[in-house]
Amino acid sequence: MNLGLGYAVVVSLQEIATNCAIALFALLQAVAQEQHQVMLLIETALGASLFWGG
Repeated sequence: MNLGLGYAVVVSLQEIATNCAIALFALLQAVAQEQHQVMLLIETALGASLFWGG
């Protein structure tokens, strides 16, 4: 019975770790995507200012 309980705890911890890893990956992906969009906006703004200014 003790072994089964220990196994259940390990499996639960593995599931929690997996869920945390998935959530962290999704968060990093969202941040990277936002940074990419910000960079595109900056490049577009710079391109427009160079175009109009030069």
